[in-house]
Amino acid sequence: MTVVGNPSSLSGVDFVETKPLDVSGATSAVAAQVNLNVPPGVSLLQQRPVTVTARIEPLQTAQTVRVPVEIVDLPASLTLQDTPGPVDVTISGQAPTLQNLNPRDFRASINLNGLGPGTHDMKVSVSVPQALTLEKVNPETVRVTLLEPTPTPVPTATATPPPTATPTATPIPPTATPRPPTVAASQFP
Repeated sequence: MTVVGNPSSLSGVDFVETKPLDVSGATSAVAAQVNLNVPPGVSLLQQRPVTVTARIEPLQTAQTVRVPVEIVDLPASLTLQDTPGPVDVTISGQAPTLQNLNPRDFRASINLNGLGPGTHDMKVSVSVPQALTLEKVNPETVRVTLLEPTPTPVPTATATPPPTATPTATPIPPTATPRPPTVAASQFP
């Protein structure tokens, strides 16, 4: 394409735009013949339409989702002091795919296999649905403290002495003491 015009008009021309191309409702590439939109003071050496191809692709975007951290392979002999908080997972992908996501579509986990008691900084592993790209995990690591269980006291049997007989007072019923017979004074001379 060759443009012609006076030097002052041509000095400001770096490109020539096309007339608008209607892509309403298109879901794939659109190719069409369109005319050029020549700036004032300039003309085309040959006036002819150009072929324009517009590629239609879903918008790529990013989104951050808060995901709980799952504990994997906690050793049976240990207990977890506190469950780590959730992590922010940033993913990118096509806008239509991202619109219907929720935290249950993701998995954030830490594997505690082979760890002993103490405090450990663990890298969070995250899996995301296909068609999405994992961009960032914040925080990338979480701190966990593993404890040995506190032994529960077990009651021990102690020998209880057998009951002993305790003497008790038994009341004795009163007995009659014999009295000598009483003699009346008139009975004697």
